[in-house]
Amino acid sequence: MAVAGALVLLTAATLVLQFVAPVFAYETPAAADDQPLAKVVRLCAVPDRGIIVTYLLVPARRTRQTPADNYELQTAKRIATEHPAAKLATFTISVSAAGRPSRVVLTSAPAYAGMADDVRRTYMSSTYKPALRNCTPVDATITTAFRLSPQTVRILKLSRRDPSGSEPVDSNVKVHA
Repeated sequence: MAVAGALVLLTAATLVLQFVAPVFAYETPAAADDQPLAKVVRLCAVPDRGIIVTYLLVPARRTRQTPADNYELQTAKRIATEHPAAKLATFTISVSAAGRPSRVVLTSAPAYAGMADDVRRTYMSSTYKPALRNCTPVDATITTAFRLSPQTVRILKLSRRDPSGSEPVDSNVKVHA
């Protein structure tokens, strides 16, 4: 009887092993880390981000001491929420995947004559890092804003003057809010 019981157990174990064996023989697909896109995303610190302003001042007005701005453009709605009492100037900017601005349009009423040209000239001559989607640079457009103050108006008006003008630019003043 013990021999018969052992044979039944051995037969059952054989059937279970035959049933499970294909699972052990199954080769898993390559790990996600081996996929090209996964490698790029893993190496990229921020896979998705908006447009980054590296320098807001025109190149002729920058010096070696001018600190980089390096801030991400925020939507006009977010800026208005953060600064509800501030007077804002809104504009739309498009930046190519190469980081070059292609279009700047003032969308709010100008605070002074010639402001639309000053905003366009200032933001078109500034430098940018392009927006990223899955760590790939893409063309992007955003409607953003900045707070209007005597300082920002002064900086905007400086964009039309000769860079060798006598009035120095304070490198710590930033137009963004």
